[in-house]
Amino acid sequence: MIWWRTIPARRSFRPEVIAGNVVVSALSDRILCFDAATGRPRGEFQAPTDAGANPVWVSPQLGLVLTDAGGAGSRLVFMKKQVGVSIRTGPEPPARMNQEIAVTADAVGFFMPMYEYSLTQLRMVRFGPAGRIPVEIESSRSVGREKSTEAAWSWFPEKTGFYKLSVLVEDEREKAEAHRLYRILPLTRRSGTEMEAGEKKAPEEKKAGKESEAGEKTDSKEKPPTKKKKKKENRHAEGRSSRTG
Repeated sequence: MIWWRTIPARRSFRPEVIAGNVVVSALSDRILCFDAATGRPRGEFQAPTDAGANPVWVSPQLGLVLTDAGGAGSRLVFMKKQVGVSIRTGPEPPARMNQEIAVTADAVGFFMPMYEYSLTQLRMVRFGPAGRIPVEIESSRSVGREKSTEAAWSWFPEKTGFYKLSVLVEDEREKAEAHRLYRILPLTRRSGTEMEAGEKKAPEEKKAGKESEAGEKTDSKEKPPTKKKKKKENRHAEGRSSRTG
């Protein structure tokens, strides 16, 4: 025995081998797919009702027989594998330089996918009397993150402009790509920060310093007592001493 797997029913139908995969149905609403060589799960489909026969592969579609809910009859259903990817970002565009942009790729129809992110700089070209369209700048594509099993990535833009944010998702057999346009704005002047508070405080300190300097100059400019004033003060002092004697 090379491998074995349990299925969600005691009675099963003849499995279908499709391009190295084994598709199995049973008296259950779950259709299972396994790797024919290793037995690893490759996918699963939750049907609205129980299967009533073995699956049939009619390329590129898979045929299933599903029983009606009341058991009065059956339906023949053909399914085609859905493969695709979409991008979610936060915050929504536009964003600013050095601001973290959280990017997540939502992929369907892949088995153990790899994710690669890239950026392409765009320039806006006037098209028509009042419209502009984004055009890719040659040789401006750069890889934001190499292939990885992680679907999420954080982008910290370093330059302003228009960009095409892309994600490429692929596995052994499938490949899909999604894009999103992003505009990056320049940094704004910080408001209510310690730096601005310090900048506002500096002129006040200079003003206070000027006032203190002005006070010192005023004190230094006071005129010394004249000779007549000194003589008058001496006479008063002599009069007080004679009365005391």
